[in-house]
Amino acid sequence: MRTTLELDEELLREAMRLLGVKTKREAVHRALEEVVARRRRERLQAKLGRFELALTREDLEAMREAALALEHECSLLHADRHFDLIAEHHPLSVRSLLG
Repeated sequence: MRTTLELDEELLREAMRLLGVKTKREAVHRALEEVVARRRRERLQAKLGRFELALTREDLEAMREAALALEHECSLLHADRHFDLIAEHHPLSVRSLLG
């Protein structure tokens, strides 16, 4: 969808630098993604209570992989500490590459 926006050029340049993107479009898209993700985490945290919820997209992907392994009763070979934590509380068969 094409949209015309009036943006602060200095702020946009800084956002592009901080986000590591080359185009204005990428900067706006990434910034919107980050705002939406942060607000969703904040809403979820408000519902769950007062503990720190610092999940990244990678953390969520790892949790999905663990859920699939549990659902299909598969073993999981991994290099992510989160799988070991999940296995402490669920019947997840894991083998760590972390040592």
